Amino acid sequence: MVRADAKAARGIAKRNLGRLDEAEDDLRGAIRFAEELGDRQLPAWTWRNLARIAALTELRSSSGGE
Repeated sequence: MVRADAKAARGIAKRNLGRLDEAEDDLRGAIRFAEELGDRQLPAWTWRNLARIAALTELRSSSGGE
């Protein structure tokens, strides 16, 4: 479980740094690890953060960023 939590935390840190592609990869990895271990709380929380990344990516692309 520690690996899933660490990957999720790293994904959030990368999101905060604007490294959205890397953040998405880490968060998806955290979901995969947590689901393999039967955790139901972390994946739900992490999916919400993936939605935030999708919104930030859309905002970035609509404003002419990357």
